[in-house]
Amino acid sequence: MRMRRLLVVLVALTALLAIPAAGCAPETPSAEGGGSAVTPAEAEEPEAEEQPTAAEGETYDFVLQLSAPIGTPYGDDVKKLAADIEGASGGRITIAVKSGGEIVPSHEVTDAVSKGVIDLAQPNSGMDVGRLGPVAYLFGSSGFPGGPNPMEYFAWFYQGGGREMVNQIYQDAGYNIHVIAQITGYPAELLCHSNAEINSVDDFKGLSFRTMGPWAEVIESFGASVVTVPGGEIYEAAQRGVVDAFEYCGPGIDWTMGFHEITTHIGMPGIHSPMSSNMLIMNRDEWDALPSDLQEILRVAGEAHSLRDYLHVSTADAEALLKYKEYGTKMFVLPDDVQQAIVDRSREIALQHCAEDELYKRIFDDQMEFITMWKGRTDLLQPKYSLYTPD
Repeated sequence: MRMRRLLVVLVALTALLAIPAAGCAPETPSAEGGGSAVTPAEAEEPEAEEQPTAAEGETYDFVLQLSAPIGTPYGDDVKKLAADIEGASGGRITIAVKSGGEIVPSHEVTDAVSKGVIDLAQPNSGMDVGRLGPVAYLFGSSGFPGGPNPMEYFAWFYQGGGREMVNQIYQDAGYNIHVIAQITGYPAELLCHSNAEINSVDDFKGLSFRTMGPWAEVIESFGASVVTVPGGEIYEAAQRGVVDAFEYCGPGIDWTMGFHEITTHIGMPGIHSPMSSNMLIMNRDEWDALPSDLQEILRVAGEAHSLRDYLHVSTADAEALLKYKEYGTKMFVLPDDVQQAIVDRSREIALQHCAEDELYKRIFDDQMEFITMWKGRTDLLQPKYSLYTPD
């Protein structure tokens, strides 16, 4: 069984790398249900219980709704994912990508997938806090101060048993979904757009700051006044003085929003949100009905996009920082003592959740053990100095 699944993974990976030229050849079905590896001779006389081959199999037309507008990097990345899956499956799977809110409100996509209103979606786990409680913030949500970076989180999710835990939690909560992978996983965001630097914890006092989630709780404890407005309304709110400072995404996306036109400063690093990732979820009945080889294609494509999407937006962010410099935007870096104060307060909040919520504690402790191990490797083996660092 393990040999046959390995063959399926290799076939799917080859197809993804060869798109668009590839995709016409039938995929070798997996033997997830058991049995030994199939030799060419055995393949001539398949057993009655074998999954259908690609040439004989059904086709599947699915609908995926984004949690963001389609004309954003989120939309670009998910449309590329859909094309990759269609190519790797030889056209047996097609996915129509819909913009956020086109079928159901963006924050309701998890319910919609569970009920079969749509087949797939890519919610940020922070959208499901009302469904799962604060544990949802541990599943790749943006706005988790001092949390893991994308590679640390993906390592836990894929190598540390995180995917299995997340699936079990959604099932135990009564949601008929399957979490396939993490997609549109993006790097640290800008700390803020503002018209003045933030150089101390005291600078948050009295500041009208647009944000949400755990970060809102942290800066409220520092004396800030939190304002929550949708992303599409930030520009006007800042222009009218409703907010003094705000955070949204990373430099690449924020540049396209035109925020440099209405503020003079950008703050770094994104200590408040070291990463943001969205889950690729599917209705569980639809997932279970798929042949195992198509399940494997969806799984491998989603995993491949964990890296591809991260590289896409990281590059866009690097290019956008050059645009901010050229435009004349002033940049400031939050002092180390302020960053440490933010992490300390975030830890206090996390430990409070641990004391009040057994499920949160179980996941947080598991992440702590795995990510501490992962960071230990990074700290010891990854060099700090590079010849690519300018003098």
